[in-house]
Amino acid sequence: MVLATKWLEAGRFSWPPVQDGAIRLSAVQFALLLDGLAWQTASPPPVKKPRWMG
Repeated sequence: MVLATKWLEAGRFSWPPVQDGAIRLSAVQFALLLDGLAWQTASPPPVKKPRWMG
């Protein structure tokens, strides 16, 4: 169980969209959200495509 509090800034706060009844965040976005920072600016690290060494 997690109990969290987030203070409203300017009367509102940014919350991730609910899609199919769930909120999907990366671990970094979740940490930023709990820290009260801009979670929207975090992007997942790029996935490198493996090179074919044939």
